[in-house]
Amino acid sequence: MDLQFYLEPPELTHHGSLLIDPLTPLSMVANQPGTYYRTASKPTEHMVLGLLENALGLHLDDDQRRDLFKELTKKVKKAAGRKSEWKDHPWFTGKPIGSDAGFKSLLQHHVEILHISEPEFDAFDDLGSFHFRTDASTLIGGSRSYDYRMEYLIEQSRKKPAKADFSDTAKHKSFSPEELLEQTEGKINTKSAHYFFPRYYVSPKVRGYIIPKDRFEITIQTTPMLWKELTQAIHNPKAPLYLGTNDSWVDLTWKDHD
Repeated sequence: MDLQFYLEPPELTHHGSLLIDPLTPLSMVANQPGTYYRTASKPTEHMVLGLLENALGLHLDDDQRRDLFKELTKKVKKAAGRKSEWKDHPWFTGKPIGSDAGFKSLLQHHVEILHISEPEFDAFDDLGSFHFRTDASTLIGGSRSYDYRMEYLIEQSRKKPAKADFSDTAKHKSFSPEELLEQTEGKINTKSAHYFFPRYYVSPKVRGYIIPKDRFEITIQTTPMLWKELTQAIHNPKAPLYLGTNDSWVDLTWKDHD
C-alpha cells in the first residue's frame, strides 16, 4: 500500500471534477437518528473520499487507520521539522476529522471538495435486512443461522412433543460441544447450545433510495502526487465503486481543469 502522497505537504494546486454516474438506485445515509434510514439527495464529502479510497484500494478498519495516522504524522513532523509553515495544519498535528459515522479518510488533508452538484431525482423506500451484533444468548432457538452440528438438535426441538429444549442460563455455560451433541437414551444435552449460534441478529429496516436523473459533478482540488494516483485509480479502480451502501454502485470518471 503506497501512502507516499500523505507525506507531501497539502498544497492543493491541481483542479478537476469527478463525474459520478449512478448504475443502481443510491442510498446515501450520513447518520442514523432513528429507525428510518433516510438517504441524502447527494453524497457527503466523506462519502466522496470513501469512494476515492475504494478506487485506490484503501480498505482499512478503524484501528488500522488510527495507527496509520499516528505513524504518518511522525514521519511528517520528522521530515518537515518543528518550524514548518504547516505546524498548525491538521495534517501536521495529526488531528483528522471524522464523519458522523466515525469514518476518518486518509485523503482528507490532500483533497478539498469545492462543490457537489445536486441533480433532480426520483425517490422510494425499500425494506432491507440489517445485521446487528449482540453478546447475549437470547437468540438460541430463534436464529435462522446456526452451526451445522446443531441440525439434529434443531430437528428434535421441532417435533411434537418437543424432544429437546433450549436454555441460556449461566449454569449451562460450562458444557463442552461434545456434551452438547451427546445423546443418551433419546435425551439430548442442550446446555451449551449458545456456542453454536451466531452473535448477530437480522432486523428489517426501511431505507430510502433515490434515482438521480443526471450524473453528480464534484469539483475538487488536490496535490500533484495524489492527482496522478487518483487518475490511475479512477481509470482502473482496485475495488467496486459505490456511494453510501455497497449496493449503490456508480461509475467514476475524471475531468481535468488544468
